[in-house]
Amino acid sequence: MKRKETSGGRLIRRQLLFHVRRVTSDYALFFAAIGIGLMIIDNEMNAAKIYQRGSYTSLILKALILLSTIILVILVIKFHVHEVQLFMNANSAEDWRIAVTWQRGLQIVLEVMVCALCPLPIDINFYWTASDGDTMKTVELPLNVLLSIPMFFRLYWLCRVMLFTDASSRSIAGLNRVNFNARFILKTLMTLCPGTVLMIFTASLWVIAGWILRLCERHDTVDPINIHSQKHQDYLNSLWLIAITFLSVGYGDIVPNTYCGRAMAVITGILGTCTSSMVVAVIARKLELTRAEKHVHNFMMDTQLTKQLKHTAANVLRETWLIYKHRCLVDKIEPAKIRMHQRKFLVAIYALRKVKRDQRKLAENSVSLGDVAKTTSNTYEMVHDVQNNQEGLSLRMTAMEYQLADINRELSALVEFLRPNRILKNASLTTSGIINSHDNTVRRRCNAVEVEIIAEVIVCNDFVYLVLFFHFLYDANNKLKKKNMPKALKDI
Repeated sequence: MKRKETSGGRLIRRQLLFHVRRVTSDYALFFAAIGIGLMIIDNEMNAAKIYQRGSYTSLILKALILLSTIILVILVIKFHVHEVQLFMNANSAEDWRIAVTWQRGLQIVLEVMVCALCPLPIDINFYWTASDGDTMKTVELPLNVLLSIPMFFRLYWLCRVMLFTDASSRSIAGLNRVNFNARFILKTLMTLCPGTVLMIFTASLWVIAGWILRLCERHDTVDPINIHSQKHQDYLNSLWLIAITFLSVGYGDIVPNTYCGRAMAVITGILGTCTSSMVVAVIARKLELTRAEKHVHNFMMDTQLTKQLKHTAANVLRETWLIYKHRCLVDKIEPAKIRMHQRKFLVAIYALRKVKRDQRKLAENSVSLGDVAKTTSNTYEMVHDVQNNQEGLSLRMTAMEYQLADINRELSALVEFLRPNRILKNASLTTSGIINSHDNTVRRRCNAVEVEIIAEVIVCNDFVYLVLFFHFLYDANNKLKKKNMPKALKDI
């Protein structure tokens, strides 16, 4: 009873931990989005000269960003605490240090570092190197620009929020040894709606990368004659640069000048190449025939090949008959016609072989994954049945061994009872010669009877028939002895 209560308590606690972890991840995503939104508002208002750096409004916004960052870091630590508690609950561990491996510790440190990056309320500037065609120049850049870009990494909480489904899905995944992680969720989404996922990813990448590129190139305005620097002040121009870089076009009308912008362009090009290959794979999969369409196509091809096989076989027979006719049934043999029909005969043979080869290829290609899975399932069921039959056969063999041991004991007792030693000891000295001669005969017959009994034991499988057979032999042996025993021995 105590064990049942303990397991029930563990299950309830596990469900509670799952609920708390889901709520924690929801709050973490909310504060991550709040921090990113406040950061974008602060940078855009500062670029539009609505307020200056160090003003009261700027300090309030940065203080709010810092507060949301602190709350997010606390939620990250709380989330991993619940992860450790779930591990301890699932594995009945008592010490939390068992669950904290170096991989988990490294993951926690990386997540805390990523979520802790945010603009500071104070202004710190550093010098940034940029290129203007053939010349290099140094630009003074605020540190908050570099601290604002990594804030977009907080969007990984979107994948983490999508992980939490109902208990039945987690149970099915655990029984099938499938890790219910972000990779599994992305594979599922790419299987269900690949076009929608790629479209949302592309649009999000363009919007975020365009804004980051504009943020990097915004402060490169030392030389007002530089056309490219002035073009990056417009967000649409940065979005255009990201789009043509993503699509691997690269017109060259707008180029990045800073190393930050160039790095963003390189990352966009790499992601654009990967996305383009995924689009090609999705289109190829969409153009592939479904299972029902494959069945219809295979049926149509099989019908067409069957007709072709009949026609080619008929052509072979016709040319064979014509060759025979022009060789044996005409008065004047014409070698030219014979050679012509021989060539047609070879062509018909080649066509027949080609049709048969196409039929074999069609039969090989018609085996789909569903058929393979069905064959595998049937094989597994057959192996399972064989194992069950083998277990039943082993049990029956064990029972048969016990029955044979009992039969052996009964045989030993029966043989001892059949031996006529007691009768021979009571015989008189006057009839000892007669008794000895008949005793040898009886012994030989008894030995023969024993051999027959043992042979019948090996052959017979049913114990009841075996006992009846022993009884019959015993009666026959007694009658035989009484019939052949001398008169003097009967009197004794």
